[in-house]
Amino acid sequence: MLLVGASLELRDRYGQTPLIVAPIIGNTEAAKLLVHSNPDLLYLGDNNGLLPIHIAAQYGQKDVLLFLLNVTCDNLTSCPYDPKSGAQLLHYTIRAELYVVAIDLVRRYPSTIDESYTYPDSITPPLTMLANKPLVFLGQFNWRARLFYPSGPATKDKRSQAIQLVKILCEHAGRNHPLDRYKEAFFFAGENGIVEIVEELAETFPDILWVTNGDGRNIFHVAVLYRRGKILDLVYRIPKAKRYMIRAAPDRYKNNILHMAGKLPSLNEIGCAALMMQREVKWFEEVTEFVQPFQRGEKNDEGKTPEELFDTEHQQLLKQGEKWIKSTASACAIPSVLFATLVVPSTFAVLNIQQSYKIGKHADFVGSFAALAVLTLITSLISLFTFLSILTSTYTKADFLNTLPRKVLTGLNSLYFSISFTTLGLSWLICRTLLGPDMMLFMGLSGLATIPALWFLASQHVLGKMVFTHFARTEERHPLLFTRSLPTTFQTQR
Repeated sequence: MLLVGASLELRDRYGQTPLIVAPIIGNTEAAKLLVHSNPDLLYLGDNNGLLPIHIAAQYGQKDVLLFLLNVTCDNLTSCPYDPKSGAQLLHYTIRAELYVVAIDLVRRYPSTIDESYTYPDSITPPLTMLANKPLVFLGQFNWRARLFYPSGPATKDKRSQAIQLVKILCEHAGRNHPLDRYKEAFFFAGENGIVEIVEELAETFPDILWVTNGDGRNIFHVAVLYRRGKILDLVYRIPKAKRYMIRAAPDRYKNNILHMAGKLPSLNEIGCAALMMQREVKWFEEVTEFVQPFQRGEKNDEGKTPEELFDTEHQQLLKQGEKWIKSTASACAIPSVLFATLVVPSTFAVLNIQQSYKIGKHADFVGSFAALAVLTLITSLISLFTFLSILTSTYTKADFLNTLPRKVLTGLNSLYFSISFTTLGLSWLICRTLLGPDMMLFMGLSGLATIPALWFLASQHVLGKMVFTHFARTEERHPLLFTRSLPTTFQTQR
């Protein structure tokens, strides 16, 4: 039997009407029929006071939410757009990453971000929620990190919508809200490296650059502590006098900005201990160039200089990196020993076969194979000696920055060529002795023979990252930030 009229207002034990159940399962057509039959259902909430429009946002049902947003009015007693209910609705919308709906909601109903409303613990302010969604703002990652995350049209649209929402929220904040209301979002954005939010809030509230968190740290302390190079670059958009004051400011424990670089962050995107140590040393060196010379010798409350703090904090990481490098170098030295050991007897074996059975009618047969054998021997020995030198390194922090990456590069390249020359020599031998002097066939076999070498390189991608990091900056940066015109708000006097 079909329910009609007032009978549609029947509730289950959770206080849910049929119009609350429809958004849960994403049934837009059912929602339309229910609203057409009884519009009052739009304003009947469940036991928690959530209306159908809240449920649609809570479950991320975009189509149902858009429909309910168009048919739910704001001039009734149980209005979902008043400061309390509207803040909850916006919270669910942003949590579901329905940014285009959130933009429409804020524009149509500014009461959803009313400055007089105090957020309860169950509801996170909009900008704070966005500041904790770093994956949405993929532009803040370098190009290598973006390879591991989706970057299709839908993702780009979501990113642009999120940035647009940030601009709208900051624009509204500048007109109505006090600075302290956005302090939490500002520092979360700094921790997560979301430049867009930091820039917009700094444009809206220039004095927010001077605000400190509970540990007495400003946004640039936080940027250095969490290794956010793009956030740190923003200091170059501040007049020199203020720039000096911000860089020299200590936190409540008398740690200067270089001490922040000496601390080991609790969260790091790199899992390999050796890579992490290399990046840490590289970051410390970059921040050392950033600070004033006298700051390098300043001591904190524990009586430690930045370098002493770095050594203490990274002692365990240094040992883990040393252990990883040694085990990897030992593993890479094994094929080098095999190739160097087998290439000489195999060459003499080929010579004996050639003399006994008179194979290889062409004079270049033995010479070509011997040349490949010599190249294999040379590259194998270079690789072996390089990896042995890695095993006997001192493993200081300077070694992780310069010496070890260069040795790894030499060892990997020589081992790669050793594998290639070995497989090419084998292909040449098979082709000329068994299949005849067919050059096209040899080229085909040679192509297949390169697969082991390529597979070896792919399996050692972590070592490749170490080499790449040695020749790259710690984080992809924008030099234009150093030279472009300063916005007037950044130059506002304190």
